[in-house]
Parts: sequence; structure tokens; C-alpha cells
Amino acid sequence: MTAGSPNLISQYRAEVDEMVTRLKGYDRPVHLRIGYEFDGPWNCCGADFYKQAFACVKGRIDALGAANVATVWQSAAWPLNTDTDHPEWNHVVTDPTNSPTPAPTPTGSQAPYTQGVAAGSSPVVWFRPNGFTASFVTVHLTVNGGAQGNYFLSRNAAQGRWEQPVSVRSGDRVSHWFDYQPTTQTYQVSTPVFTATV
Repeated sequence: MTAGSPNLISQYRAEVDEMVTRLKGYDRPVHLRIGYEFDGPWNCCGADFYKQAFACVKGRIDALGAANVATVWQSAAWPLNTDTDHPEWNHVVTDPTNSPTPAPTPTGSQAPYTQGVAAGSSPVVWFRPNGFTASFVTVHLTVNGGAQGNYFLSRNAAQGRWEQPVSVRSGDRVSHWFDYQPTTQTYQVSTPVFTATV
């Protein structure tokens, strides 16, 4: 565990090492599921955070020589999780550099959405799907580099978009990214990070 928050690494490395050592001692193959339902909006962490955590745990498995331990992951596939045996929802990953990415990240003008921060008397962060209907939209945001907030957006039918009120003043810098799930698929998509000055 060499990347990420030094406090979290020092806090959990001993526990991760103890678990890996115990699993290594089993006289059989072990599939270790890391980040159960990682893409569920109730977890409020983006794909990048999950991949870093996955790579850290997989790195300790390799460093401790636990060759009998294979890493696996499971998508929440929420809210369309009617078939938990669907093969694309459960994966075995043996290379931390090939960590799972739940969905492609749309970028630039090819992105199937528009988004922004609307200032005024009632400022909101907003997200508008282009050509699809979303089951849900969440936003992860910081204002002026402060603590991160994670919120489910509400649908504003009159505006044709999803919105989350934010407490900002003129000149504030808002960094944010969204997770959304089209109704036609069983996994969420994470956007790049956007920054706006109100």
C-alpha cells in the first residue's frame, strides 16, 4: 500500500496484511472480493478511488506472495440487478494495472450530457442527459478545496435536468464530478472532474 492517504494507509495496512497472510495460509484457492457493489451510489466514491483501493490491496497480495489469492469484484448493477449470476457483473482480476473500470468515461464534445453550475439567488450544480434517461445522478463536489460533499441530484422536469442546490458565493471555485446510470444499462458511469468559478 504505497499510494493514497498516508493516514489511511498506516491505519489499515496491518489489517490488510493480516488478512492476506491468513488467506495465503489456506490450502486452497481464494477469491477475494474487493469493494463489494463498488458502483452502487450508496457508496459515494468514484471509479478512481475504487481503482486505487483495489490496486493497493492487490499490491499487498503480490508483495506477501499470496499466489493462491485471486482478486474479484462485483458490480451493484443497481437498480436493474435482477440476475446476480450475469457473467459480466463478476470478474477475476489478477493484474492491478488492469483494474476494472465499470464504464467508459465520456470526455469532450462526445460526452452524452451537458453539465454546469448555475449561479444566482438559488445556485445549483446541474446535469442534463443527452439522448438517454438516467435512473439516478449523484454529484461529488468541493467548494474552494474544502471537504467533499456527495449528493443525489433531484430531477427538475421543467428544466429537463438533474439539480443539487449548493451554497456558494460569487468567486467561489466548485470542483465536481457526476456518477449517473442510464436506464438501459446495469452500471453507473463516472464523468471527468469539472471546475467552475461562480
